[in-house]
Amino acid sequence: MNIVRNAFYLTCAVALSGCAYMSEEECMTRNWFTMGQQDGSKGIGPSSLQKEVEACEKYAISVKTEDYTQGWKKGSAVYCAPTTAQGKALGLAGSSINTMMQRESFCQQHTIPFDITEFQKGYDEGITQYCQAGNAKTEGAAGKAAIEYCPTALQASYAAAWAEGNALYCSNAPAAFDLARNGGGFPKVCTDSANNEFKRAYDRGHLIFIRVSKLKEDMAEIDRVVGSLAYSHDLISTAGIYSLGTDGSPEAQDALRQVHEYQRKRDRIEKELFDIQLTRVN
Repeated sequence: MNIVRNAFYLTCAVALSGCAYMSEEECMTRNWFTMGQQDGSKGIGPSSLQKEVEACEKYAISVKTEDYTQGWKKGSAVYCAPTTAQGKALGLAGSSINTMMQRESFCQQHTIPFDITEFQKGYDEGITQYCQAGNAKTEGAAGKAAIEYCPTALQASYAAAWAEGNALYCSNAPAAFDLARNGGGFPKVCTDSANNEFKRAYDRGHLIFIRVSKLKEDMAEIDRVVGSLAYSHDLISTAGIYSLGTDGSPEAQDALRQVHEYQRKRDRIEKELFDIQLTRVN
């Protein structure tokens, strides 16, 4: 919310000299409690509301700063006491609990009790489900990295199942080829020497990606040059076919010849791109 307010303030300052930060209607209708509650629930520090106070003073309207403060206290209390559902969702996603622990410094800074008791219950349930062998194999086969914070009792079975899935992923040459052809980086979960066929397929796909990128750059340059020639010499395009316009000078005729040559070159590039799209890993 602070970002939105600041962006608005900056836009006004740049675009309109003297643009009001808040209108009279906004000053009259703003729910200050809700505004504070939203800030607090997002882990945003309490605002002094200085800009709001100054803006609303112009309309002889008082900002209800106490309402904002009460709302902020309620929102920040929720922020510092995450729920069981939030914990379970984080665990089911296979995420580290450290992402939630980052809230602790905010809560300490504002002397708000940081209580993750309920959150921890949910997280333990969620991460236990995530670390089951069936899911571990699925994640490995999808090329996802293994996590290192499964419950102790599940670490061995999780690692074995993930390795099984990872072996399937890192031996899928067609997938490696498609990944590289679409510009994807080499998977960190597959070492270069783990599977030579996988690596060769990836390298071939990468070469195609480089070639396609170059061809697309060439096409863009051709379009730019053709557009410039057509504009400079008043050439007419009908259904993509260029002809002379009102300018029948030798220069215009030479420009038309160049345009036709460029178009033929573009046609050859389009054909090569089409053929490349049909390429498959051997």
